Amino acid sequence: MDTTPLPDALETVPALDAALTEWEHHGRPGLPDRGFALSRLPGRERRGIYRVRDARSGGDADPVADPVFEPEGHILRMAPSPDGRRIAVQLAERADEDAALVLVDTATGEARTYPEVRCRYDPVLWSADSSRVELVAGGSRRFVELDADTGDVRTSAAPPDVRLRLFPGGGRGLLAESRPGSATVLTDRATGAVLGEFPAVVRVLAAAGGALVDTGRRIAVLDARDGTERWSWEDPSLRVTSVAARGGGALREVLVAGVRAGRSVLVRLCEGEASDDRPVAYRGEPAVATEVGADGGRFDVLIEGPVLPPRVVRADELLRDTPRGGDRTDRTEARAAEQGAGRVPSIDDGTDISVEGPAVAARAVAPRAVAAEEPSGRERGAGHPADRAALTAQGTPPDAPTIARTERHASADAADDGTHGLTEDPAAPPHTRTAGEQPREDRSAEQRTYRASHQTTEPTRTTKRDSAPAPSPLATTERHAFPADDGTDVPVVVTSPVDATGPAPLILTCYGGFGVPSLATFEPTVPTWIGHGGRYAIAQIRGGGEHGAAWREAGRGAAKARGIDDLAAVARGLVGAGLTRPDLLVLVGASHGGVVAASCAFGSPGLCAGVVSTAAPLDLLNLGAHPLGRHWTGEFGGPDGAAEPGPDLDRRNERLRRISPLHRARSLSAGTTGLPRFLGIVLDEDSRVAADDTLAVVDALRRVGGDAALWRAPRTGHGGNHLDSLHLLGATVLSFAATTTRSARSARPPRTTIPEAGKGL
Repeated sequence: MDTTPLPDALETVPALDAALTEWEHHGRPGLPDRGFALSRLPGRERRGIYRVRDARSGGDADPVADPVFEPEGHILRMAPSPDGRRIAVQLAERADEDAALVLVDTATGEARTYPEVRCRYDPVLWSADSSRVELVAGGSRRFVELDADTGDVRTSAAPPDVRLRLFPGGGRGLLAESRPGSATVLTDRATGAVLGEFPAVVRVLAAAGGALVDTGRRIAVLDARDGTERWSWEDPSLRVTSVAARGGGALREVLVAGVRAGRSVLVRLCEGEASDDRPVAYRGEPAVATEVGADGGRFDVLIEGPVLPPRVVRADELLRDTPRGGDRTDRTEARAAEQGAGRVPSIDDGTDISVEGPAVAARAVAPRAVAAEEPSGRERGAGHPADRAALTAQGTPPDAPTIARTERHASADAADDGTHGLTEDPAAPPHTRTAGEQPREDRSAEQRTYRASHQTTEPTRTTKRDSAPAPSPLATTERHAFPADDGTDVPVVVTSPVDATGPAPLILTCYGGFGVPSLATFEPTVPTWIGHGGRYAIAQIRGGGEHGAAWREAGRGAAKARGIDDLAAVARGLVGAGLTRPDLLVLVGASHGGVVAASCAFGSPGLCAGVVSTAAPLDLLNLGAHPLGRHWTGEFGGPDGAAEPGPDLDRRNERLRRISPLHRARSLSAGTTGLPRFLGIVLDEDSRVAADDTLAVVDALRRVGGDAALWRAPRTGHGGNHLDSLHLLGATVLSFAATTTRSARSARPPRTTIPEAGKGL
């Protein structure tokens, strides 16, 4: 294998570098939590914790921020005390997601660090009187109890081979126990009573006497004393990504953000009944709700779009707004929900391997991109959508993606599907269920697609371009769908310059794993690439969480090849529709998305001009060589370490060999025509994916005369990253795409203020 030292920098295109810097000026606000927000302010490279004061005008709720804690390190999570005097912070010195517990005094900014308590996005539980902090520290595998007044720490060993988390509720909190292959058990710590067993637990919200449990698919409100179910709500067509509640102990009003038919939706529940259910729109334009929160007696939503920088907006404004051309969610049949069947594994079954960072790199890495900024500190679980996506250690990924680097960072619970299978009735709408009543499947959804043939068909075939208002000054975003080889329509969201005509350089990204949704969110690399005259596309391939549990199952495990084939079908469809050409097309993926992109490119020479794979496990027969690889075998359909030799093991290994990017690269022969350029990116501080696979792929491609480069992104990890690291990563991926497509030129002047979300979604 080539042992040449990895370069710390590759040549970048100056115009792209400069434009990216302009777009990065936009910050990423956090939602208020007990009066504090974990945010990256405009023009700053790092996230900090701020005391928020309202500066509301119209529907926008972006607050004025007073600094409380602005460290040099990476904040993974924050948890303010009930009295607001202190904040428990998980702070990592490097981008390796290995954090220490820090207690911050909000009045003075004084910080006390407890280096012996190693954290990794672990939920934190405050006592009602704010005197005590408790958590199960995932890094040190210890139960931790901290006296907030004296600073005394007591710890005890946590049992091995079980994931333990503490959530609010009851007299002393609730304990969630998750074991591989088993349901998650929720127990009242004060009484020892088992409140219930769930396919997964993404988050728990509590108020006096009540506890709301989110499984990723179903919302249930329990009596925290005995587990009696007060009400529950489930929409089988909806993937829940964020939840907030208000209304006292009964948790009467709940706001849900989710994904249905590939689109972001908001649902308001009043005691279990949906009083509002509509696609997310901002000033008449489709947008994405990344997170919802309840603070100060009202609901707020963090929204964004491909060229709409993230902002906090009051939920009431969004629930009154609708996309131009449509009102509430249009419930035409969602054919995607009918693809595939069988059990959908929960997050407790395995860990998502998406990366968080630049969309280009990340969507090279994850749906949202490879190295992203840190996850929010709110107790929201991991579901930005992003949302995101990241290779997490405890069986749940942080938030996931866009083109070259994503700033959003969801918590470690993001990829939890929370579903064990589909039921039989396809006609029933979402409804409130009483305890013991069985759920019914709803396959209805809003999806409309656009075929390369430009022929209009019935809505169930959905080939008509979505109606949209007049173009925005910068970009237009449209939804298309192209048939896979089995006839299934595979959706793709394409953002283009408003004046684009004919084929253009196009970056095509995907994620397609662990049930994580890939939506068109803001990442500075996207408008930078658009300003360069390129198009940016997100393929919603099978295996992802955009189109229901069956869509996710249809690209998981033994069916993993289906998502790879879907990406190839989308690439050919984009060419056939005249949006790009093979010599102008670059596939970009991070983490799980990097596996899919590389396998697709190596398996179909001539399909594209180049491929970027970031922080991806590219040898599917050797997942155990990665720090967290044991959590991913179920997603790829590979054997675990205990598998017995025999025909079954041989068949599984052969199936993996056929789709493994490393083995596809090694099967190429010298002189293969149409071999794409390859950029393999490894992350300097990655605690999830090792670099060896990428080194081996580069070596294999060079042996057959391929143009393959390897780059180590400095000071960058698989989870949260600072803006300077993300900038270098994003500029590198964009520059590779520009030189590969021979489109490197002066970029259009960047816009630092974007008044509109852009046309369509």
